Amino acid sequence: MKRLCIILITLSCFIHSALAKELFINTEPLGAQIFFGKDLIGKSPMRLANVDAEKLETLRIVKPGYEEVEVEIQLDEERSQLLYFTLYSPYVDVLLTQREKDVFLNEVSAGKSPLVVKNIPNGIYHIESANNLISISNAEYSRLKKTTRWETISTACLFAGSLGAGIYFNNNGNEQAADLFLLSSLIFGGLLGYNLLKLGKISLDEKRDRAEMSAIEISHLSIEVDRDMFTSAMEYVGKEYWDDALSKFKLLVSLYPDSQYVPLGLYQLGNIYYNLGEYEKAARHLRSFVYEYPILEFYPFAVHGLIDSELRRGNTTEALGHYESLRPVYIDDPSGTLYSSYFDLFVRLYEENSRRNDQILIDLLSELDYFLNRYADTYFYPDVLFLKGSLLYSYLDRDQGIELFDELKASYSQRSDIISKVDRVLNAR
Repeated sequence: MKRLCIILITLSCFIHSALAKELFINTEPLGAQIFFGKDLIGKSPMRLANVDAEKLETLRIVKPGYEEVEVEIQLDEERSQLLYFTLYSPYVDVLLTQREKDVFLNEVSAGKSPLVVKNIPNGIYHIESANNLISISNAEYSRLKKTTRWETISTACLFAGSLGAGIYFNNNGNEQAADLFLLSSLIFGGLLGYNLLKLGKISLDEKRDRAEMSAIEISHLSIEVDRDMFTSAMEYVGKEYWDDALSKFKLLVSLYPDSQYVPLGLYQLGNIYYNLGEYEKAARHLRSFVYEYPILEFYPFAVHGLIDSELRRGNTTEALGHYESLRPVYIDDPSGTLYSSYFDLFVRLYEENSRRNDQILIDLLSELDYFLNRYADTYFYPDVLFLKGSLLYSYLDRDQGIELFDELKASYSQRSDIISKVDRVLNAR
C-alpha cells in the first residue's frame, strides 16, 4: 500500500509539472514593471513558479523613460524558461571620456569631463571638441536657423528690388510696370515678415530648450564603469584572490544599483562567502539574489547555497521556510553533479527538522526521475539511478529500493564505483 501511495504521488507530481512552468523574466535595464493583462505582478528580474501555461495572458513591460513592450506569451516545452527583453528609450546617453574639458550643452555649462549626459532627446546634434572645450548643440535648430536666414535674406532682396523697381517705373510714368512691381513688393514683404517671425520663433524655442534641461541628467563618469568592474572582479575570482573580488563586487553593487551586473554580483558575493565558510554573509547575499534578482542560469545553485548556508548555521527552521517558499526547485544538470548535491541537501533538510516534511523527499524523487527520463544515455545515468535507489531504500519504499539496487548491479556490473556504493548502503542497515 505504501509503494502504491508513493507511485500515485510521484505520478501526480509529473502530471502537475507537465502543466506548470517555472518562468523567469528579466529586462535590461532592471526594475521594469511586469503586467499580465492588467495585473501588476512585480518588477524585473523575477521568477514565477507553478505558472499555468494555458492561462497566460498578454505580457506588458513598463518602465518610465522607455518604450512599453507588449507581447503574447508562448512557452516552449521546457519546464523552466527565460523571457528576456531589452528596453529602448526615446532618449540617448552620451559618455564624454576626455578629461578636464569644459562641456557645454546647448551653450549651457555642464561642468568638466569626464561626464555622463543622460536622457538627451532623440534628434540631430552637433558635437564639437576643440582645445579645452566640448560643445553639444541641437543641430536641428542650427539647420532651421541657417535655412530661415537664407530665406529671409532672399525675400528681403526681392522685396527691396521690387519696391525699388516700382518706385522707378512710377517716377518714369510707366504706371502698369510700377503697379506690377509694387504688387510684387507686397508679396515679398509678406514673405519677409513671415520669415522674420519664423526666425524669432526658432530662437525662442532654442532658448526654451536651453532653459528647460530638467530631464537631462549630468553626472561625473567613474573611471571604472560597471562592466569593467564586473570583469575585473571575475578575473579575481578566477585567480582565487577572494578579498580583491569581494571588494570589487561590493563596490559594483553599491555604486551601480541599476546595473545589469548587480544580480550576478550578488550571486558571486554569496558564492565566495559560502566557499570561505562565512555562511551568515553567504545566506544574506544569496537571499537577495534568490528573492530579488533571480537569474535562471544561476538560480538552482543559489537556492542550494542559501538553504545549505542556513543549515550549516543551525537555522533549520529558516532553511525549511526557504524550501517551502521557493518550491518547486527545478534541477536541470546533465552532469548529474547538482542532483547529487541536492540529494545530500534535501536529505539533511528532512533529517534535521523536528517535523519531518515528506514533501521534501517527494520533490527530490521527482527531480531524480526527471533526470533519468531526460538523460538516459549519459554516463552519469547510473549515478543518479543510485541516488534514487538510496532514497527509496532509506526513506520511501525499502523493497522497491532493493529491486532498483539489484537492477543497478546487474546492468552496471563493470562500474565498480557504483557497485561498492550500493553495497555500502545495503550493509549500513
